[in-house]
Amino acid sequence: MWRIVIALVLLAHGIGHSLGLFPAFGLAKTKQWTDHSWLLTDFIGESAARWFGVILWLAAMLGFIGAALGFYGILIPQEWRSLAIASAIVSLVGIALYWNAFQSLTNKIGAIAIDLIILVALLWAHWPASEIVP
Repeated sequence: MWRIVIALVLLAHGIGHSLGLFPAFGLAKTKQWTDHSWLLTDFIGESAARWFGVILWLAAMLGFIGAALGFYGILIPQEWRSLAIASAIVSLVGIALYWNAFQSLTNKIGAIAIDLIILVALLWAHWPASEIVP
C-alpha cells in the first residue's frame, strides 16, 4: 500500500506544478496570479523571466512524474530518488522566484511542505526503506 501512496503523492505533486504554467501561457493571469518574478523580471526582462519560469515548472512537473513512475518500477527505478530530490529543489527555487505563479497561499504552503517532506524523507531519514521500493 505504501508504494501506491508514495507514487500517487509524487505524481499529484508533479501534476500540481502545471498550475505554474497557467499564467505563463495566459490561461490565468490576474494581479494575484502572475508569471512575474520578483527577482528576475527586472533583470532579464519579462519574456526571458516568463520562459525561465516555464522551464522551472516543466522540470519540476516532469521530474516528479518521472520519480513517481520510477518509484513504482515503471520508468528508471534506480533513479527515482535523484529525480525526486532534484525536482523538490527546483520546485522550491521556482516558488521562491515566482511566488505568485500559484494563486492561493494554500497551494504555495502545501507545495513547500511536500517539497520539504520529500527532501527530509530522502536525504535525512533515508525513507522509504528498500523493502518498499521495487
